[in-house]
Amino acid sequence: MSNGAWDYPANVRGYTWGLVVEYGTPKYSIRAATTLVPEEANGNVMDTNYAQANSNVVEVEVPFFIKKQPGNIKFLAYLTHAHMGNYIQAINENPTSPDITATRAYGRTKYGFGINLEQALKRTSASLPELVGMMGIMKRGSLLKLIARPASVYTLMVPIGSDKMINAESAR
Repeated sequence: MSNGAWDYPANVRGYTWGLVVEYGTPKYSIRAATTLVPEEANGNVMDTNYAQANSNVVEVEVPFFIKKQPGNIKFLAYLTHAHMGNYIQAINENPTSPDITATRAYGRTKYGFGINLEQALKRTSASLPELVGMMGIMKRGSLLKLIARPASVYTLMVPIGSDKMINAESAR
């Protein structure tokens, strides 16, 4: 499960504890996960108060073919509950020097969704230097990516998403 809109829960090194389940068929796949979140944004210690601090995500993937070229579309949605601060409250309490960490409380949420579309454009017999050159055009955070897969299939990826925070800081 990966999408630029998803503020995935993880510690400073990118790890978390959780449960992931997946069900796949040739026509679709469904993935779901529930995980712990860090005690503070980018923190190293996970909040073990799972009842009030957790993150949940669901992803549905549907493969398809256009002119014999493989593709897929993925829909992702997540909801995170955590011990987070409130931007508006921090500004109201101290307009000249707001401190989001002073307003942290359980019960804060954030949610988001994402749509990812991948479509192979053509098969090629590109050489290794050409593939390395093509890999150089991928940039994190770009809206449109052209990826050279090891099987020499060009794939067009268009991630679309939203991250809606309810007056709360990132739990990651």
